[in-house]
Amino acid sequence: MSPATQEELREVLHRPKFNRYTPLEKRIEFLNLVLFHSSLHEVNSINEEAATNGCRDIKDTKFLALSLQCQATVLVSSDADLLVLNPWNGILILSPADFLLRFE
Repeated sequence: MSPATQEELREVLHRPKFNRYTPLEKRIEFLNLVLFHSSLHEVNSINEEAATNGCRDIKDTKFLALSLQCQATVLVSSDADLLVLNPWNGILILSPADFLLRFE
């Protein structure tokens, strides 16, 4: 994770619209579990610049930049704006289902 992706996950999990699925307390437990088991990567300006304009949704460039920074081979996402890029700069962008099918 990067500081930007951590913040996005934190913000999304606090959205009231998810209360009908899972209580906030459970979502915070999940967030803490993810943060505990994640590595933090500071994304450098070269990778941020390379990801700029890489996606039609500018809010998703943080995930592309992190993928470059980590030298990821796969980015797993359900976001259509990211999935349409597959592959991007040599990085596969797969839905969770496609990832499981490909790598099971």
